[in-house]
Amino acid sequence: MPQEPKSSVALPSAPRLDAESCATPSVPKHPATDNGAMTSGSSPATPRSRALADELTRARRRGLADLDLTTSNQGPVATPELDGLATRHARDNQQTSRSARITELLREGLAAFENTGNRAEAAFIRRLFFDSTGLAPGPSRPADLLDRARKASGLDEDGFSKRRHLYFEHFAAFLIPFVEEVAQVPQKRGDDARRSWRLGLGVITVLAVIAVIVILTRKTDDNPSGNRGTTAVTPPRTSPVTTLTFDSLGSRSSDIIYVYPGVTTATADRRPNGTFRNGDKVKALCILTGRRISSDTSAGEQERSSDQWVLIDGSPGIKQYATLTYAKIESGASHLPNCAVDS
Repeated sequence: MPQEPKSSVALPSAPRLDAESCATPSVPKHPATDNGAMTSGSSPATPRSRALADELTRARRRGLADLDLTTSNQGPVATPELDGLATRHARDNQQTSRSARITELLREGLAAFENTGNRAEAAFIRRLFFDSTGLAPGPSRPADLLDRARKASGLDEDGFSKRRHLYFEHFAAFLIPFVEEVAQVPQKRGDDARRSWRLGLGVITVLAVIAVIVILTRKTDDNPSGNRGTTAVTPPRTSPVTTLTFDSLGSRSSDIIYVYPGVTTATADRRPNGTFRNGDKVKALCILTGRRISSDTSAGEQERSSDQWVLIDGSPGIKQYATLTYAKIESGASHLPNCAVDS
């Protein structure tokens, strides 16, 4: 049974098309939902998304591994919109090649597209770019992938071509806002961290001044004759910070882990509202029991299952819960307080 994706962004909605079901290859960490039934809204096509859909077609014809291939009769494939999105999506990983950045964008974008309820459409597009595992561009040539995808669809050549163009347009309309949302997360975290650092420095300075005044006052009160003495100053007690570390469990597909706005089985609670990467650390606030999430061992993940969720200090202004299937608390979760019902 497919499990939810692991991973802080509000994913854009995408149209759910009434297409016949396609046999979806196993996609680690990013299947649609834990019961496979999720609906979504609509993302209208724009001139920009149509241009992006055309670029996806050109990229498919060449193959992701050969986008920059130069021969006597062809040069690199021009995909300015796709390049820009891939660069923005890569964030701190700008040293990778153009092909690697676009490959990672499509892999994660298709996983998120699938998660919004477009399972058959994502599987259809994935077959056109990736090998049978759905993880990476394989040795198959673009024409071979196209032929296999057409046979899997059960459509004739004309019907398959129309569906391909339609699905590319819908995916392109989803991909643009998806990247914008993902790209905003590190900036928000950085700004928040800088504000916290400045505030913390100011508080420390004020506390230091107060401590000096208290010490001098106590010395004067305890030694009216001027004799020297020492006065012990007890530092204020502070609650230990509990840190949660995200863990992709050794997945071969991606190190992206999702977080969610709630822990129930409701559709809204199963729509991710943020992403983190393997090894990212956040402050854990409280713990509660919710829907059970299991890892995907077919993707090379360690076997783990949990119904425990932790409310984290993630993106400002929104509630985000992380499943302990794809996260761990080094000091253990037993000392975390229980979340209030409305947390």
